[in-house]
Amino acid sequence: WVMFVEDASLGSETLWKILPQNGFGRLVVTSQAQLQTEYPFFTGSAIHLEELNTSDCIELLRQLGAFANAKCELRDDETEDSLRSRCEALDVGHRYIPPNPRRSEIAKERKARWLRIEARLAQENELSRPELSTFLEKVVGQLPLTVALCGNMVRANTSIRTAGDLIKLFEAHNVEALDTAGHDQINGRHYFGLLLSTKINLDRLQSDGSLPERDRMAAVTLLAVMSMLDRALTPETFFRTRKVRTGDSDIFKSSAALRRAQKLCIRYGFFRPSLISVGIMHQQVQR
Repeated sequence: WVMFVEDASLGSETLWKILPQNGFGRLVVTSQAQLQTEYPFFTGSAIHLEELNTSDCIELLRQLGAFANAKCELRDDETEDSLRSRCEALDVGHRYIPPNPRRSEIAKERKARWLRIEARLAQENELSRPELSTFLEKVVGQLPLTVALCGNMVRANTSIRTAGDLIKLFEAHNVEALDTAGHDQINGRHYFGLLLSTKINLDRLQSDGSLPERDRMAAVTLLAVMSMLDRALTPETFFRTRKVRTGDSDIFKSSAALRRAQKLCIRYGFFRPSLISVGIMHQQVQR
């Protein structure tokens, strides 16, 4: 047998009760606590995982497509060589898209390819800004979950076009107004970064003018319901529309409405898609 346990704590008594007592197996545990200090059988097998460094955070944002949706225009004097040189100047020569060597490229295809390169260059310009690195270190705390929430938020919301737009969103929110009880603002960067990014992400979802209000309401309602249900094993059938009395309201009036809410929750990074449930919500986001 093999068992994976996520985010165990020193007080996780249930963990030891459910471990199989017979046969051969392996136990893989993730924890922010130093379990090996309390449980000797972890001694020698614990692996300390370092937090992301700034370069890792930037790469995660890149993979999530943050700042990649900028509307670009070609310069009048643009050439193939100038585009290649600009990629190399940013030390991202691999982001250059060469023409297809197997066939001739017509003008329309070349323009589309050049615009894709321009979009990549615009993304790299934002990702390379020193203020973004400082933001990831000081505000976000380089926590993968928080960086991912920021990346999904930027990709999902067209009003966040630059690193400066993202930073201003965080600066506009007052940490003092959040639930800070029992947390040290100086040493609790992970907590405050996650709390702020979750709140801002939710605010952006609720105010996204490109979406119908009914879809925004459905997505927020789905998040509220999922905050009280099993975060990984709640089936879609739980939300299946049932007959209701006249005058009752049902926010998920159809399976299509539920699917639209699901897609928004995934698009904004609150859920990960799942084949067996309505979605998977990270336990810290759920809290």
